[in-house]
Amino acid sequence: MVNKRCPEQLLGGKRSFHVFVETDLASEMCMPKVKTKKAAAKRFKVLKSGKIKRWKANKRHLLTKKSRTRKNSLKKGIIVDASNMNQVTRCLPNG
Repeated sequence: MVNKRCPEQLLGGKRSFHVFVETDLASEMCMPKVKTKKAAAKRFKVLKSGKIKRWKANKRHLLTKKSRTRKNSLKKGIIVDASNMNQVTRCLPNG
């Protein structure tokens, strides 16, 4: 088998140094990469158990009117709700 470059990358104008192994099916040769949404990666953390942790909102400004108890509870991270779990896991395919 001979190493060949992906034909779409050669025609795209961008220089690419990814080398692909020649296969029988052309569709397997240039499959798109699964990419993480970087905005979601900055906001969520995947735990060892597979659950996803997020941080609470409302702790950036106007803190003088909020009680100490409220501000301390906003520090803690919580687990993403089950109703939102599917959307978040689609944004973080690589965990």
